[in-house]
Amino acid sequence: MQVRFPLKAIDVILARVMYGDERKTIERLAELVEDNNRILHRLQRSKRWGTFFHFFYWVIILLLSAGAYYYIQPYLERLRPLLPQLEGVIKSFTPSSATTPR
Repeated sequence: MQVRFPLKAIDVILARVMYGDERKTIERLAELVEDNNRILHRLQRSKRWGTFFHFFYWVIILLLSAGAYYYIQPYLERLRPLLPQLEGVIKSFTPSSATTPR
């Protein structure tokens, strides 16, 4: 929420300063402050959109992962009975501690 004043602060300052150089400097400073404010508002808006799209990106990643798991789950269930056999094969290839060189 932005508060609006009937008189800008720059008008009050300029009414008291009558020197040409100082007046130009203050007017230039006021322009720079307004430009800076516009740039900061754009950055803030850009950051909000970036946060939204980053969140949306991770939601899509999680949904795709869940969908992929749902799709391949029947194949994984078929492989589950083979795990003990695979464990036995791996143990047969690993050398026992008695035969390992020290």
